[in-house]
Amino acid sequence: MVKCNDNLQGEPKLRFTRIALLFAVVANTWLGLQPAYAQDITIPKGIVAKEIDPPAQAGKPRSAGTRVMVIEIFDYTCGHCRTFQPQLDEWTKQQPDDVDFVQLPSVMGSTNTTMQFIAARAYITLMIMGQNGYSKQSQVVHRKFFDVIQPFFEHFATSNPDGTIEDLIEFMAAQAAQEGMDKGEFKRIYRSHEVDEAMITIRRAEESFDFESLPAIVINGAYVIYQKPFYTPESFNDFSMQMLKLAGQLVHNEPQ
Repeated sequence: MVKCNDNLQGEPKLRFTRIALLFAVVANTWLGLQPAYAQDITIPKGIVAKEIDPPAQAGKPRSAGTRVMVIEIFDYTCGHCRTFQPQLDEWTKQQPDDVDFVQLPSVMGSTNTTMQFIAARAYITLMIMGQNGYSKQSQVVHRKFFDVIQPFFEHFATSNPDGTIEDLIEFMAAQAAQEGMDKGEFKRIYRSHEVDEAMITIRRAEESFDFESLPAIVINGAYVIYQKPFYTPESFNDFSMQMLKLAGQLVHNEPQ
């Protein structure tokens, strides 16, 4: 199970690839950062940084002419991921054109009935709809989900009578509809075979990245960065900026 180290507290440049086709091959051999990088890059306290050698095919660039692929792994029910999102948005705006950025929902340790799994399917649904005419709306709803899904889930878990998965799907579809997306299309895609396949592919890819907490950042399938489990920074805002600074250093150290 992936841990969210939580204390619960203008549109970026994103080039989304069809999620079900994004990953092909996964690898599992993780090492520490190589000495050549350790000489130039300081890893801040509380951050885990690992290197994969050879790089996992799952995280390599798929776009022609792209030098680096950056993947952020998140969970809508993770308070740190919610805090991290605005800073991540600003960071992506500052990256050069040869950097592709993709967000993936964490599915590690989830089952069909967990909120993590249900919310992950909702994100994939948004991204598919974003490619089908709802580009701006899908990004607005994506950010909205960080604020509304966890409170609704808490209500769902304590309601009488008990809430159902259909209630959750209906709620998420209604949130999308409030931003101008088609509610019926959201529910149809959410239940589609395409989303089923994407969940399998994402789970396989995330297994190869070997992260233990959220949010996590994967660079070119070669590096993963995340908060050390059970480490509590004094300020997560400052800590997340350190994570992004380290990510930027690794991006710029990738071979041309």
